[in-house]
Amino acid sequence: MTQAPHNFLYSMLTCPKVFANAESLGADPNKVFTIGSSAGGGLALTVANSLIRTHQGLKVQGIIALAPVTTHPLHPPPDYDSYYNAYIENQSGVPLLDKQAMETYFTASEADPHDENVFVTLSHKLGSFPKTYIVTCGKDPLRDDGKVLGLMLEEEGVGVKNDHYTGLPHCFWVVSELRETKQFREKLALGVRWVLE
Repeated sequence: MTQAPHNFLYSMLTCPKVFANAESLGADPNKVFTIGSSAGGGLALTVANSLIRTHQGLKVQGIIALAPVTTHPLHPPPDYDSYYNAYIENQSGVPLLDKQAMETYFTASEADPHDENVFVTLSHKLGSFPKTYIVTCGKDPLRDDGKVLGLMLEEEGVGVKNDHYTGLPHCFWVVSELRETKQFREKLALGVRWVLE
């Protein structure tokens, strides 16, 4: 998810006129969900979190978080510290994204490890989240970001659906020729239907 769709979605959900005229824009105001992959998956989650914190959470029926950033590796949720092994297991030798690439990203973004507006596992509003579909990849330093978020949401009573792709790297679906990419797309469609049920 790039900055422009994020801004459009946030504007649609927070601007009464835009939301009221959603149908004229070709959108169904009763079937709004946030979606994104990687950093965009983090945005999909934090947009929903921001709306919930400002008492507008009912505008979002679901969240689709694909290999999302949810936690800073230097500040995981204390009760889940032992779950974070993906940065060690996928430190190097994995395609598309490794530990060093994530460290570069965090340094460049100057992300505050303690900011719930960036890292949703720090949110105190997880129990108010809508149904959430999470995709994780085995050969991905972000694998445990999605895994732990799913556990935290389930403990809060939130409906969670997770599809995990063992042995595949971060956002492998950008390679359209992979057999697993077709499977990913089919499951993604089911995930969208599920959050909107």
